[in-house]
Amino acid sequence: MTTSGSGENIKIIAIISWTTNEPATSQVAYGMGMSGEYPNQTDDILSFNMSHTVTIPDLKPNASYQYRIKATDPVGNTSYGEDLTLITPSKEKSLLQMVIKTLEETFSWVKRLPEAPMIKRFRRDR
Repeated sequence: MTTSGSGENIKIIAIISWTTNEPATSQVAYGMGMSGEYPNQTDDILSFNMSHTVTIPDLKPNASYQYRIKATDPVGNTSYGEDLTLITPSKEKSLLQMVIKTLEETFSWVKRLPEAPMIKRFRRDR
């Protein structure tokens, strides 16, 4: 999986690779969640190969996706892989958010200091 950007501009791409025991075309069907439904598909790679790599773009951060591989040999026999799951990484914070978090963690002891009692000063005239 690769990510680029941060905060609201994060882009997550899954890279899925597999091999087949004979030349075949390749495609991956996928969907968010664990429903077993695959409303999305990658473009069908029509070249017949035994090593396959497909990318799934525009995935949401901190989400689970279920996917299934489809391969078709030159004769037209189609086979499907088992249902597999991937979990995308959580959204990265912006540089400012990371700096603020680091400062809060570094100086967290300041929050734990007891409040100082009020100091009263008295002046005595001689």
